[in-house]
Amino acid sequence: MAERRVLVVDDDPDVAELHARRVAAVEGFRLVGVAHTGVDAVRAVGELAPDLVLLDVHLPDISGVEVLHRVRTPSAGSAAPGADTAAAPDVIVISAASDRIAVGQALAAGVADYIVKPVSASELARRLRQYRDLPRNGVPDAVAGSLEQRSIDALVAAGTGPIRTVPSALLQRLPKGLSEPTARAILNSVPLDVPRPAAWIAERAGVSRITARRYLELLRTAGVVELSHRYGVPGRPEQRFLRTSD
Repeated sequence: MAERRVLVVDDDPDVAELHARRVAAVEGFRLVGVAHTGVDAVRAVGELAPDLVLLDVHLPDISGVEVLHRVRTPSAGSAAPGADTAAAPDVIVISAASDRIAVGQALAAGVADYIVKPVSASELARRLRQYRDLPRNGVPDAVAGSLEQRSIDALVAAGTGPIRTVPSALLQRLPKGLSEPTARAILNSVPLDVPRPAAWIAERAGVSRITARRYLELLRTAGVVELSHRYGVPGRPEQRFLRTSD
């Protein structure tokens, strides 16, 4: 059985060391590096080419969700040098964050698993063996509320794709610097009920407002997102976006 090369990312050195020891104790996994910031994590992915990243959401510089987007968008200026989208690592989030935004962003980005801290040695080992034997790439839609671990587990296990997938025709003509994972995350951050501005969608997807606008315009031309305007406010009318129904 080929070993899975693992990068551990956590801002707390003691926690990172603990995860590293636990990874090394599970058959089929080999620790290749540890990072304590988001920027260092992106750099380490490019240099070490891990198969799996154990990733915290709360990092001191950029969020774990932003790390996800950067390592999966190598042609963007902020991406890891030498990274390859096709060889982007799998990610298991290990975080104290269990709010709907953090969980929804991570699941929309296609993480293999989401584990809420604290996690015992036996539970982490079980999750790693589960990932090793039955790898997943589920991408459920974003969720509401603060969730218990079992609720998050159900979301990870249940979905094989978002409510709306990004049209293949659009993916084939994505401009340089744009990626499928980010397009998917933004599409699943666009509401189905109440139109929202690009800034609201950007925050939910964990990207900048400029990035969100670029993807939203492409999704609108593909017919999966519709644009409306809110009048009655000073200045230009506010643009708002809504996901089209199936």
